[in-house]
Amino acid sequence: MWKHICAQVSATARRAATPRIALLLATMAVAAPPSHAATPRPEWGPSEGGAAASRPALADLVKPWEPEAPGGAPVRGGRPAPDDSREFQQSEGFLRPCSVSANRADGSCWAADMESAHVVHLAADGSELLRKDGLLSPTSLSVNATDGSCWVADAAAGQVVHLSEDGAELWRGGGFNVPISVSVDVTDGSCWVADHYNNRIVHLAADGAELWRGSEFQRPWSVSVNAADGSCWVADTYNAEVVHLAADGVELLRRGGFSMPWSVSVNPSDGSCWVTDRGRNRVVRLAEDGTKLWQRDDFSWPWSVSVNAADGSCWVADYLNDEIVHLADDGTEVWRGGGFHHPWSVSVNPTDGSCWVADTYNHQIAHIPIHGSGECATPVVDIGPDSSHNPVNPGAPGLVRAAALGSLTFYAVQVDPATVRLAGASVAVDPGGGSYLVEERDVNEDGRDDLVMAFPGEDIDKEELADGYAALTGNTYSGTCFEGEDVVTIAPPDVPNDHWALHAIVAGLNSDLVKGYPDGLYRPNGVVTRDQMAVYIARGVAGGEAHVPAGPAEAVFPDVPTTHWAYDHVEYAVANDIVQGYGDGSYQPDLSVTRGQMAVFVARAIVDPTGEEGLADYRAPAVASYRDVPADYWSYRHVEYLTEVDVVSGYGDGLYRPTNFVTRDQMAVYVARGFELAN
Repeated sequence: MWKHICAQVSATARRAATPRIALLLATMAVAAPPSHAATPRPEWGPSEGGAAASRPALADLVKPWEPEAPGGAPVRGGRPAPDDSREFQQSEGFLRPCSVSANRADGSCWAADMESAHVVHLAADGSELLRKDGLLSPTSLSVNATDGSCWVADAAAGQVVHLSEDGAELWRGGGFNVPISVSVDVTDGSCWVADHYNNRIVHLAADGAELWRGSEFQRPWSVSVNAADGSCWVADTYNAEVVHLAADGVELLRRGGFSMPWSVSVNPSDGSCWVTDRGRNRVVRLAEDGTKLWQRDDFSWPWSVSVNAADGSCWVADYLNDEIVHLADDGTEVWRGGGFHHPWSVSVNPTDGSCWVADTYNHQIAHIPIHGSGECATPVVDIGPDSSHNPVNPGAPGLVRAAALGSLTFYAVQVDPATVRLAGASVAVDPGGGSYLVEERDVNEDGRDDLVMAFPGEDIDKEELADGYAALTGNTYSGTCFEGEDVVTIAPPDVPNDHWALHAIVAGLNSDLVKGYPDGLYRPNGVVTRDQMAVYIARGVAGGEAHVPAGPAEAVFPDVPTTHWAYDHVEYAVANDIVQGYGDGSYQPDLSVTRGQMAVFVARAIVDPTGEEGLADYRAPAVASYRDVPADYWSYRHVEYLTEVDVVSGYGDGLYRPTNFVTRDQMAVYVARGFELAN
């Protein structure tokens, strides 16, 4: 068995261009710990007999090679790949692809071919966008989804290269000794490097300037940046430890008990880290504080790991089993596919959940977008209704957002968008990004992520919208069928699905704070008058039309008599010190309301107690938020207060435009935000 490994390494090395590549390939294939490697710390405490865990012998690290088939051809391990397990396999021009990095922004992928000495940029459909030469033996790369650039570890050349999205060289720096892994921080464009034979970790700025370096490592093999805080996890292979470093290089955690930690991937959503422990044929998930959450031991040289931040799941390249494995965040197996030959690297795209694979000894890149056939193979699951009252204008342009809720049977990420239908409409596809418009969040606050999708409003069948519900059906990738109802509110016909204030208008309708006209229209561009404003505000303070009390027997304002349609609302607003009228004693109900005036009315309405008394302790900032509402403006304090509580934000040019008249769609937004209406 050992001779077989060495023979394979030697054959590969003979084909290599330089002695350094031969050394690199031998190291990557065998990677036995040196005799001087430090004894690892015990794993999670002493063993059952009380003694600390020790490093296993080299023979225990190497699994038996696959048996020889008739004719001498090796028998590949693992299960056969399902017919639909790969969207495509791109083999042209690859000799030893060893690293892939998916770009979630556009669904593309960068791939490094260490033997062909180039990196390739593939589009989401597998077509080649560019091929970059001028490298010696690239072994790792990491794409920055913010600008599309890519960092490359050119191991045999002892250098790191930063390429733009179009392949232009932004920076190239040497002084490394087999840089084996890179990981980019998308927040600032910086890059962390595992400098393997220099036994150190280096942090580079986006322009290549060195920010930090640390040398308390022994043959570090993998790095993974947490974009949430800029920290970095390190697989310190020959120290048999996993190390967590702060953004400035300060050591936060060092966790022992591994044999040969080979690959790390951090989840920025919760700070947890997935680790492949190649020497013990297992995958381990650590919490941010180093606590072991769980482990799985059914692998054979797990080589690479990639976490999906959207759902916490993880993809694993199981090298000697020739399989790719998809694990849920709790470690349960979602999918397993064979037919690979020593897959070296995996990279997940969290936008659509697909996985790119460097299928090294099949000399190709594979893309796995789905699991299973999508056919209904298990009983129907009722997913239950969503409580977010998604607004919909059936038959009108624009996208309608709705949720396929997670259930006890499956995770939201397992839903196959291609099978989902909402009232007859299929899930929309973003023509620019080429991916499904999906989002994961806990819509109904049950502790499980829900899959929010977008549907073309013009495709929604109004006949399928009954009693405030829309039929929602679909399948999971593994074949579980589901059906249920999503709560919807039919929007007024003159408020299209892509209207900027649609959710606020519908939230007001659902809360009985906003009313349309008798003809069913809302007239979003209509200007709000002072009597209409009083109606909006009074309903908001009282909690709906039914709670607005009857006005007094005698009117406060002569131009708003007891017979006026908004009499009760105006009087209620007066009683709560929200409106005061003009100096001549009139209210002037037909006058249009400006944005400066509206800020006063809304600010007085949402404080406790209502009126100026509730604002008595508020201290406006010394520096104005808007150029056209200076500190000496008559409604300055009210505008600043609404800005501070996120009711208003002004226009994109930094102005508030206090003299502009308020339209009915703007009024709905004031009310929805001010009274915190659920949409």
